[in-house]
Amino acid sequence: ALPQTEATSLFNNGSTNIESVLVIASDYKPKPGGIASYLDSLTRGLRACGKNAKVLALVESHETDRLDFLQSYEDWVIPLPIVHDQRPHKWFGNKCMSLLEIARCKSPAVRAVLERTSLFKDSATAIVQLKAVLEKEKPMLVVLGHLDLKLYPLVLHLQQIGQPYGIIAHDSEIY
Repeated sequence: ALPQTEATSLFNNGSTNIESVLVIASDYKPKPGGIASYLDSLTRGLRACGKNAKVLALVESHETDRLDFLQSYEDWVIPLPIVHDQRPHKWFGNKCMSLLEIARCKSPAVRAVLERTSLFKDSATAIVQLKAVLEKEKPMLVVLGHLDLKLYPLVLHLQQIGQPYGIIAHDSEIY
């Protein structure tokens, strides 16, 4: 966990005063391990400094036990069931990202068309869910808890609406 003085200096440095933070976490409680514990400690530390910090815990739809746990974990945790797009295995350029996904990232016009297709239905739904959370919570800063490539559609939306955001990279994500 960040010592309180460090967290305070990060969010009250004179030039900016970030009062509300939404941490988007696809790796969160009750999963054991470093990222889940780190994000929980970070959020608790920000809250201890008087900040309105909440966690948007993304839960894959089949993780019903995890969803049940998160719904009663803390009132500042927002569990959100999510389904990720399933890429057909024969998509051209399917090693890491497909050419359609790259086009989606590069062109807002292409993105608007692709998000109306069945290929990107699940991530388009996730974006609608994220919009609702952002409208309700109105965070000054969104922090993605780790570099999760499945969340790139959410980052595209954050960029499109001009929402300040950051991504925390851990361990092998930086190599």
